[in-house]
Amino acid sequence: MTSRIEFHPIFVAMQKFRCAYFTILFLTSIQSRGQTKQDCKISGVNIVSPKHYTSTDYLKSVKRINANWVALVPYAFMETGNPEIRYNCDQNWWGGTLKGLKNSSKLSKKNDLKVLLKPHFWLDNEKWAGEISFKEKDWKKWESNYRSFILKMAEIAENHSFEILCIGTEMKSAVLERPGFWKLIIKEIKAHYSGKLVYAANWDNFKNIPFWNEIDYIGVDAYFPLSEQVTPSVGELSFAWEKPKNQLKQLCDSLNKKVLFTEMGYRSIDKAAWKQWEIESTPSDKNINLKAQENGYNAIFKCFWDQEWFAGGFIWKWQSPDELAGGENRSDYSPQNKPVEKLIKKCFEKQCTAP
Repeated sequence: MTSRIEFHPIFVAMQKFRCAYFTILFLTSIQSRGQTKQDCKISGVNIVSPKHYTSTDYLKSVKRINANWVALVPYAFMETGNPEIRYNCDQNWWGGTLKGLKNSSKLSKKNDLKVLLKPHFWLDNEKWAGEISFKEKDWKKWESNYRSFILKMAEIAENHSFEILCIGTEMKSAVLERPGFWKLIIKEIKAHYSGKLVYAANWDNFKNIPFWNEIDYIGVDAYFPLSEQVTPSVGELSFAWEKPKNQLKQLCDSLNKKVLFTEMGYRSIDKAAWKQWEIESTPSDKNINLKAQENGYNAIFKCFWDQEWFAGGFIWKWQSPDELAGGENRSDYSPQNKPVEKLIKKCFEKQCTAP
């Protein structure tokens, strides 16, 4: 005769509860592993290098808007017609020197921020670096100088474990005239740097970059002229975004890569979403329009932030010291201490996407 053990109903109920609890815990752990930080939108800001050495934690303030990335922007300097490239020199603000970048590396880790190292060029006569041009002999000299410069940036990025390196920013004519150079230098960079690569194309020539297949992200400085209105509505801007948005998606689909807005943003000024290069010389106390800036950002978030093929973006730009930056009485690019901060914070809070 087989013995029969009977369990008390309360014991049975407890066993069922435990089974359900651990099942939910297991499924939750799977989901959390699937939705890692790698699945988060890149919600970043371009940092204006501190002008002088300071012990202040100048990266801490970006956490106020829930940013999870910063772009460090060291400048190199050129003169029109001269292939020489100068960097880590007296012209650099402290934050753009090698010592400054090292300090920013420590601060980024302290604040749990990932880093895009994004070198820029400054021409002494304030012309756009995208228009540089040389004869063949000087192009060769420029290529040699650029190689030394960008490989130094790759070394810094590798030594400090920066997650992304930008191989160039708006070098429009150099890319058009010297495509072979870029493909060769990308191979050299990969031999020195193990992170991801991006190139920051100007808004008007992202379709003409011959080496997108060689790098990880399609980088775009997203200053598309959308509306000539003084204060365009979010709806009007969203409609104007449809054409470039579709063009960007088509490029993503053809290359199986994601778009990263290496720069995005608007001044708090009249006609903020029009030809931004035409208003850059306007004094920051003139034509202030906080709503135009806010609507511009709102349209970007509405049009792009939920798109799977969109990796995220970096706001242009974040200054220090924070308490003196931006403000409602200034029409500069900084969103700091302006109404648009609340919008950015809210949108960056939703930065994680489903796996």
